[in-house]
Amino acid sequence: MRLLLKFFFNVRTIRKMHAGKLENIMTSVVKLIEEGKSIQSIIEELQEYNDPRDFQHNFNNFMNDPRPDEAKYVLRQITMDLDSKHSDVIPLDSLTLEHILPQQPNKWDARKFLGDSSALNADMKKFVNHLGNLTLLNKEVNKKIQNEVFAIKKTEYTNSSLEINKQTVCNYNKWTVKIIEDRAEMFANRAYKIWDLTSQ
Repeated sequence: MRLLLKFFFNVRTIRKMHAGKLENIMTSVVKLIEEGKSIQSIIEELQEYNDPRDFQHNFNNFMNDPRPDEAKYVLRQITMDLDSKHSDVIPLDSLTLEHILPQQPNKWDARKFLGDSSALNADMKKFVNHLGNLTLLNKEVNKKIQNEVFAIKKTEYTNSSLEINKQTVCNYNKWTVKIIEDRAEMFANRAYKIWDLTSQ
């Protein structure tokens, strides 16, 4: 079951495998089950569709603007991979997506946020929904700090028991495009490992 969950996220959500091809693969798996094949042979059948390069390429595109439910799922898996043992990782419904650079960044200084990045002429809002700008936070805390500047938000992140906050966001004294890009790269490196179909 764990492999199937990884498989569908890998090939359908990230790599956008055509539904018809996916249906054919599942039909083959059903035949293997009907023939009484071992679980190992079914695992090997699914592992044939592992394509790290394709996953990496598509995950990098996915990070630019993931759907909220998909972003929440990915961030939950990453925080668990970072060894978060705190109970508020599960259930997922107790957590909300926190936009570090807020959806309404009126209090933020655009020049400081954009810094020396190649995105100097870009609109700040382009980065709001980027996976590197998202984290998980308790609903009440999220609501309290939603449009605040980073210094105020960081105080609440510091109180979080989630490793995704302790090991990433809390390491910074400011929040910039460069930091979002670096954090996204760290997420991508972990994602390749988490959703690699050859690992159990």
